[in-house]
Amino acid sequence: MWATRWGVYHDDGSSAMWFLVSLFGGVLLLWGAAHFVPWMLAALDRRSTRFPRALRLATRRLGGGLARTSAGAASGMIVIATTTPLLILGPTMQAQNEGRYRPLARAGAAVIGADTATEPATVRSIIDQELPGVPLLTAGIRTLSPSFNAFDGTELVGETYVGGQALLRHLTGNPDIPYDPATAVLVSADIEQQGYIPIHYTLSGIDSVTYLPVISVPPPEPDWEALFVPEEAARTLGVTVTPDRFIIDPAHHQVSIPEEERLARRLLVIGFVHVERGFQPTTAWYVVAALPLLAVAAVVRASRSFAAYRVLRRLSAGSSLTLRLLTAARALTASLCSTALGGLIGIGVGLCVLRAKNAYSLEPAPLPSFSPWPAVTALLAGLPVLTALAAALLPPSWLTGRGTAR
Repeated sequence: MWATRWGVYHDDGSSAMWFLVSLFGGVLLLWGAAHFVPWMLAALDRRSTRFPRALRLATRRLGGGLARTSAGAASGMIVIATTTPLLILGPTMQAQNEGRYRPLARAGAAVIGADTATEPATVRSIIDQELPGVPLLTAGIRTLSPSFNAFDGTELVGETYVGGQALLRHLTGNPDIPYDPATAVLVSADIEQQGYIPIHYTLSGIDSVTYLPVISVPPPEPDWEALFVPEEAARTLGVTVTPDRFIIDPAHHQVSIPEEERLARRLLVIGFVHVERGFQPTTAWYVVAALPLLAVAAVVRASRSFAAYRVLRRLSAGSSLTLRLLTAARALTASLCSTALGGLIGIGVGLCVLRAKNAYSLEPAPLPSFSPWPAVTALLAGLPVLTALAAALLPPSWLTGRGTAR
């Protein structure tokens, strides 16, 4: 579908306007729908005599205690209208992020870096304290300008590494790759480059450019891209190579999560640590699974009425099972009203917000298609059934408000 698969060509102002209009429009819809709930419940009550018998029994006195019933049903509608956009946005954006994800290092490798040029020695000391005896590969990232990562209009996603032969073997995953101190190596499956590559650098405050021979090699893992520049080539230009990245090859040591956390605490201000474990999906949006339970509680509480109890007791002819079925049907009808309104509003808001989220200032690449509709359909179809089941399991005397004067 258009809102989940493709970005839309917009400038930043248009994207922000879409986002604000979606949120503001959603608030207005909820405000208007909350006032519509009492009218809908009262209309069902007034016209219940014209309904088929099964529906008539479920809607009889549904408008009784209208203030309380409407408040509960409106609360359930608001919960559904909030949950539905989250079900659309959460998994869809996660699928999009997975499609855009590019590894920052070789699979399993740890990259530990210094934030400033004055901190590499301190960072190296911390690594030696936390991981004594672990072999380290050194690389310079800020030695040369990353602005030379463009090849015939194709942009290199990965970093530019300046280092020696051991670093080249790690980046390519090939221990037999020939090392030429005057030739750069492009590790990429999407970019094929032979010939020369422009390299921009700054020396004594003067911006300069030179051309370096380059060859292309396939990456050891999908989506991994990097550009290797021999440190000898940088020194030939007069550029001082300062190692500011320290790499731990997983073949020598696999950094565990506790080790990563300890290093991150020590490097909180002066550096960072990243262990490439692939795309890690977030589970934070799964909290929306608890929101429908609030809607169930609100609607079940809304359908509680002493006036309805007198009607249902007479219709059930003293049968406890029939009374439970009638109270369940009553809760089902109220839930259908809340779910229909809330789902309609939530789907509209979710699609509009997602469209605003997918608006880019540059023409976007196609994203993997993902359909949120199975989850949304399961919510909207299953919630009334769950509400009716909860009402059937509750004591009829409580659900119908027996002993209260309502």
